[in-house]
Amino acid sequence: MKLSTTKLQLVMAEKCMTVTELYKKADISRSTLQQIRTGRNDPKPVTIGKIAKALGVTPSEIVEDYE
Repeated sequence: MKLSTTKLQLVMAEKCMTVTELYKKADISRSTLQQIRTGRNDPKPVTIGKIAKALGVTPSEIVEDYE
């Protein structure tokens, strides 16, 4: 499972949420979120779940589509 940085950015924009608000609400470190946002880190499923919950979306809405 790979988080889509594009989808993450879009949802953050839709929710008018800053990086600071997201990492605090998701209870993850700022550096972890920054690495995820820049594609340097593939998060664990639990981290994707935390980010999705903080954004008020399902994990499937922020991961890359697989066929």
